[in-house]
Amino acid sequence: MMDEYSLNDVGYKFYTSSEEDCFNAFEQAVVNKEWVVVPLWKPQFLHHQYTIREIVAALDYQVSREGKSLDEVTKTWLTEQKNNNLVLS
Repeated sequence: MMDEYSLNDVGYKFYTSSEEDCFNAFEQAVVNKEWVVVPLWKPQFLHHQYTIREIVAALDYQVSREGKSLDEVTKTWLTEQKNNNLVLS
């Protein structure tokens, strides 16, 4: 793809690495205010922490970056939803 779209010719580079390396590279680019393109192949914590907001990303952030268990995160979210529905009734 890089050659097909002449992306190498205009200065883009493609790096293959681990998922964690990809996350760290993106976060470092944000700190450095650098332009990067990162293919995000599933909802994840980066959506929650940066521009894109959605429920799954917020939950993934808690698991991936705050070290909470998936069970803890989902039970808390479900309890909050239940409580919000009771308040709104």
